Amino acid sequence: MKLFKKWKARWEGYCKCCGKCCYEKEYLPGGILITDYSKPCRFLNEDTKKCNVYVNRFNACKECRKITLWTALFSPALPPDCGYVENVRNKIRPRFKQGHWLSF
Repeated sequence: MKLFKKWKARWEGYCKCCGKCCYEKEYLPGGILITDYSKPCRFLNEDTKKCNVYVNRFNACKECRKITLWTALFSPALPPDCGYVENVRNKIRPRFKQGHWLSF
């Protein structure tokens, strides 16, 4: 259990709290994903970039999705400057291209 808590704290620490994942997204024809920064989640405090219901966000907001390793690696919804992208996608993906296995 200690290891899980340590890993979870490290994982949560990747988030830069920018709030960019808390805006409406829409796919355009051709599979292009756009983020509408004029339409924030109703629970996002745009001044602090913090979620007002963070602890219960998955129950309070049906659009809120957990950022998993899979999401961090492959989701087009996360911007390039997202902490998860910088710490996971940009570090782990090159290993796959080189034929290496994941190591934590």
